[in-house]
Amino acid sequence: MTDPGDRGGRPTMPEAVDASSLFGDDKGAKPVLVVLTGPQVGQRILLEAPAIIGRDPEADLMLFDAEVDWHHARVEPRDGGWMVLDLTGERRTEVNGMRVKQLMLTPDDQIILGGTVVRFEVHDPIEQAYDEAVLERLYKDDLTGLLARRKFDIELSGALDAAARNDETMAMLVLDVDRLKPINDMHGHIVGSRVISDVGALVRAVLQTRRLERALACRLGGDEFGVAVTGISPEDARELAEAIRRAVAETPFVHEAEPLRVRVSGGLAFYPRDGGTALELLRRADEALYRAKGAGGDRITVHAPEADRR
Repeated sequence: MTDPGDRGGRPTMPEAVDASSLFGDDKGAKPVLVVLTGPQVGQRILLEAPAIIGRDPEADLMLFDAEVDWHHARVEPRDGGWMVLDLTGERRTEVNGMRVKQLMLTPDDQIILGGTVVRFEVHDPIEQAYDEAVLERLYKDDLTGLLARRKFDIELSGALDAAARNDETMAMLVLDVDRLKPINDMHGHIVGSRVISDVGALVRAVLQTRRLERALACRLGGDEFGVAVTGISPEDARELAEAIRRAVAETPFVHEAEPLRVRVSGGLAFYPRDGGTALELLRRADEALYRAKGAGGDRITVHAPEADRR
């Protein structure tokens, strides 16, 4: 590793950068940060303003990496170029293996933050369109339009980290479509998939109607959904879960003029009361869901340690 004082001939001040060499003749070219390692590999953000990189869920590039500080680095425009600035003296940012406090970036520079590598690139309009398509596939569930499970897990971990720092609560709701197997058996899996898609749309619609800015929703897998909301009271969380259940129960589902009976059951758990990690919360909510389905379905239950012991 290069000594922090050695810049290897690289400019640290903005006047040393020629903007035309950075963007070439393409006026539509824009700088991009691309994550190369870790659970968020493939994630990319377009740089149009100063960007904070760190574990903060509100950061422009939030990294799920325990070795990364809350606010680890900032990338900002400087007179036609872009500079990276280290925001912590404990784990100083590296560029191409060189520890830096600030450094002007050039295309293909690798910024190392904790155990994560992020590359600085310059993309033309075609590459920018490609970036958008990649993110769409990485982060959105094809069937429901909700978050993909991978993205949900990353966002949930960050939200729990923030809740712990800010002494906030979180509600975790796990939903499951009741008796989907008979629909699949009688009408085929294509119809069953459409039911899952429609239920996902109803979950999204209820959350959008209530304008819950700190809500995360995904399809956990199969016909199971997860919803996490930070800063919500147990009473409001229960009412939200019931609103989703009612929306599904009151929506007509029809296949070839034949009505389908579609209902959902749900289990609720709360941070920090029922668990301190994403895995614990999901497990507790799933235990409550199991109890709801065992009682006949089409209901919401709240995790109770004694009742949910199996």
